[in-house]
Amino acid sequence: MFMCLNADIERQYEFVQKTWILNRNMNGLDGETCPLTGQGGVFSIPTARGPIKLGPFERLVTVRGGGYFFMPGAAALKFLSQYRPMRSEAAIR
Repeated sequence: MFMCLNADIERQYEFVQKTWILNRNMNGLDGETCPLTGQGGVFSIPTARGPIKLGPFERLVTVRGGGYFFMPGAAALKFLSQYRPMRSEAAIR
């Protein structure tokens, strides 16, 4: 199970997912994704003498569902904290 709480879903979670985990050409890697959270495959460890290649690994993570659930921002929380319910006419009588 995975849960993530971010201020900006596009700049944080989706950036990590698209640019880091599933990017096949990140940081000089060629045709690789994260072996633990991506699609499996070969994993390179860069060294001064050249990369050490491990694998191939089978896919370890399978997504079975998901959802985006949003929480109110700081301005909305401040507004809600200052809310005072109006007294009804019945309560006044």
